[in-house]
Amino acid sequence: MAHGESRVFGRFSRFCARYAWWVIGFWVVLVGALNLAIPQLERTVAEHSAPFIPGNIEAAQTLRHMSKEFGVPASSAIGSVLLVNESGIGAADEQVYRDLVAALRADTDDVAYVLDGYSSDTLRSIALSPDGKAINLVVAGTGDVGSTKAHQNTVNIRNTIDALAKPAGLQMYYTGPSPTLADLFSAMDFSLLIITAVSVLLITLVLLAVYRSMVTALIPLLTIGIGLGVARPVVSLLGGAGVLTVSNFTIALMTAMLLGAATDYAIFILAGYHEGRRNGLAVPDALGQAGQKVSGILIASMLTIAAAATAMAFTQLGMFRAAGPPIAIAIVIALAISMTLPYALLSLLGRQGFAEPRPINERRWRRIGTTMIRRSGALSAASLVLLLAAASVLLTFRVNFDENAMQLDRTESATGYEKAYAHWGVNEVAPEYLIVSADHDMRNTNDLAALDRVAARIAGMPQVAYVRAMTRPTGRQLEQTTVGYQAGIVAHRLGDARDRIGTATPDLQRLAAGTATLRDGAASADAQLPQLVSGIKSVTALAHQVLGGYQEADSALRTVTDGRVDVPAALADLNASVGLLDVALQAIPDTAQIADSGRVVSSALGAALTPQPGPDCLLNPVCMRARSSLADLDAVSDGAVTRTLRQAQLLAAVPQVTVDKVRAAQPGIKNALARLQAMVAMVPGGSPERANAQLAELVRGADRLDEGMSRLAAGLNQVKGGVDQVVGLTGQLTDGLTQASDYLAALAAHTSAGAGTGFYLPAQGFADKAFQEGQRLLFAPDGRTARMLVVWRINPYSDAALNATRELSPAATEAAAGTSLQGAHFATTGLASLSADMRDQVWRDFAVYGVVAILGVLLVLMVLLRSIAAPVFMVAVVVLSFGAASGISVLVWQHLIGVDVDWSVFPVSFMALIAVGADYSMLFAARIREESGDGMVRGIMRSFGSTGSVITTAGIVFALTMFALMSGRVINLLQIGFTVGVGLLIDITLVRTIMVPAAMSLIGDRIWWPSKPRRG
Repeated sequence: MAHGESRVFGRFSRFCARYAWWVIGFWVVLVGALNLAIPQLERTVAEHSAPFIPGNIEAAQTLRHMSKEFGVPASSAIGSVLLVNESGIGAADEQVYRDLVAALRADTDDVAYVLDGYSSDTLRSIALSPDGKAINLVVAGTGDVGSTKAHQNTVNIRNTIDALAKPAGLQMYYTGPSPTLADLFSAMDFSLLIITAVSVLLITLVLLAVYRSMVTALIPLLTIGIGLGVARPVVSLLGGAGVLTVSNFTIALMTAMLLGAATDYAIFILAGYHEGRRNGLAVPDALGQAGQKVSGILIASMLTIAAAATAMAFTQLGMFRAAGPPIAIAIVIALAISMTLPYALLSLLGRQGFAEPRPINERRWRRIGTTMIRRSGALSAASLVLLLAAASVLLTFRVNFDENAMQLDRTESATGYEKAYAHWGVNEVAPEYLIVSADHDMRNTNDLAALDRVAARIAGMPQVAYVRAMTRPTGRQLEQTTVGYQAGIVAHRLGDARDRIGTATPDLQRLAAGTATLRDGAASADAQLPQLVSGIKSVTALAHQVLGGYQEADSALRTVTDGRVDVPAALADLNASVGLLDVALQAIPDTAQIADSGRVVSSALGAALTPQPGPDCLLNPVCMRARSSLADLDAVSDGAVTRTLRQAQLLAAVPQVTVDKVRAAQPGIKNALARLQAMVAMVPGGSPERANAQLAELVRGADRLDEGMSRLAAGLNQVKGGVDQVVGLTGQLTDGLTQASDYLAALAAHTSAGAGTGFYLPAQGFADKAFQEGQRLLFAPDGRTARMLVVWRINPYSDAALNATRELSPAATEAAAGTSLQGAHFATTGLASLSADMRDQVWRDFAVYGVVAILGVLLVLMVLLRSIAAPVFMVAVVVLSFGAASGISVLVWQHLIGVDVDWSVFPVSFMALIAVGADYSMLFAARIREESGDGMVRGIMRSFGSTGSVITTAGIVFALTMFALMSGRVINLLQIGFTVGVGLLIDITLVRTIMVPAAMSLIGDRIWWPSKPRRG
């Protein structure tokens, strides 16, 4: 059963058998020490789990760029808290929401940032479901999605939610991409114990069925138990130190592979031991022979599995890196234990008569070999057809990135998704982010119009439900920013203007009538004004004559009085005299009294009243004293006494008729003097010269008035024509405004929604409260970066969404062409983009490590078989077997069950199948070569007899350990277990049993090229 024998391995196996208790004690002590000193692998995974998403993929870099530009901690652990009340969100629910936001913002250890739209009146519609029964609060946890930190903060955030006092009817769910992965990993943790227990149970049942002895079955079981006891703490130590990448997949896949490999190794050792015992060898000799024959095969098997697993170290995805290298280390440890512990156990048990072989029926297997040889051509062709047919189903394969669909249990995140679909109709909690980066501040009308154009283009994609952007925060364009809305406002205002003009039309008509009247009056005045001017000139000429007489009288008075008296002074004296005359006339009742008084004055004072004293008076002292007394009185009265006495003398001589005439004329004289004084007072400036100058100016003014009135009449005539024209044009303007208003109203009706919608935001809109609050959510502080939330109409995890996300940036670039954002950069991030980038990375990683794994396995097979053709053939067959197993998996899961195959299934399955499948083919081919000394045909027949049951048992055990993964609660583990299990069944039933021996019999010794077959 081995390719050659090695005495070194034989001596080593005898050494282990001789010091059995030391060997057993060593491994038991090592297991105890390692598990006491090193934290359990589950704890290490919980504290050091690898990020689910590579940090170098474009969507992850875009997500970090978005966080940096918006001034929040970098995080890819995006989720949402849904608050749901089927009776409608009430005041008590809103208070819980406010308490939740405050608590999350205070928890900076677990929460990177919170996007709170509901607290804003203007942005509330973003967070509130259309039916008003649910609120969406976006929460970004610290760390990267799928990492230990993200898992921990998911637990802590849920604890915060649970700690809140909730009113009746309010349910809260923390869901979204990051919580979904946390729930998935929690389910995986829960599944590990179940998977391990089921695996051990199935292995035990198979071993009991094969060996019919519990004691014999304990040898492989103790081997795998010690293997797990050593491998787990070693991997935990290396994972905690950062040497290895670990995750939940590390535990699940490493456990399954170690259980299968260690069991197989123990089975191979038991087969070698039993072969020796059947040949009559003693227990030590049988163990030594088994070590000689089996050890090389086990090392080669370990190398094939380790090579395939180690190839995963060349990948970028954390899951692959966390699966491959730990599996390789675990297989090395399993080999070390398998090459020592089973020999020690068999040594102890064999001496007691246990673990003895059962009879083997090699004839049945040789008959199968004979059949394969006789019908090698048909069987080879039939096997090839079957494998190709199964593999052809891969043409219908749809990769599944729906981590939510991988959960069998009803988790909180899965329930949250259901609630989101129920209340929004779409998955509101898993939007895509379209990031727009420009070299300038985009918060202006032109750039906002360009952004709205981009949003409209993206919203028009069939896979997209709506887009939340600055210009359409609710997913629909704001009515106020549509051209139709603006046109409607203008139309309304034009209509108001038309109505006001219509109301003012009677006033305009009255204005026109008043203007006509004014024009006619001005024309009449212009016709009569020349007569007025002529009269003014006549009056002015008369005034000049009067002023000429006045000037002559004034000049004469000044000449007579030597300039002491002028006309005003003379008039004043005259007025005073008239006053005295009036007094005198009133005092004199009649002329006789006047005459008597005059005679008395003349007889008594006549000589004293003369201007010059006469000779008689000079000689009369009495007369002189009288004159002296009159002189004193005149001094006191300014001469009034003497003048009065002299007038009395004169009055005595006036006849009575004269006095009567004076009395009759006195009022007229008085009035005439009053008019003369008034006329003199009215002379401008008190000067006739100035009066003449002003009269001349009056004449000139009258001439100018005449000229101006003529021009006024002409101007009013023109005004009348203009007013008539305005009245006429007003009617035309009213008609025009009616047409413009009707046109703009129709424009508003057709451009407020739909394909014709335009965009315009007036300058005052930027100061609006709604705009200010919206920009804080959707614009970076410097305005150079904006984000849009693209909400999918389809499942955001679906392959269609992953494909559509590749169209978002090109569509945005196309929409921005010819706008102010033509040179802007568009990038996407979010669940679909991250998954799409993951998909691309998965295929790159698969291609890289697939090639490395194939080359590694080929190298091991070439060294072991000392051939090139045989290893190439075997690896090709194994790859075809993997394709067939994958096709069957697609058929069962995608087409029959209705769950697409997860993205992780085929890469992990390939690692397992390329290693284990090649391992079984290698074991069979090596035995064929060893048994082909007398020909290929006989070698095949003998190899069937000696290895048929052993390899089949080993294959069944390994397949069952893979099928045990299907006992977990995570569908991707179920699919991995199913695919690998089916692949191993195909390998042991079709490939190793039919195709390989049939093809080798056809090819003959050429299969060992370039080496020669050994004969004799």
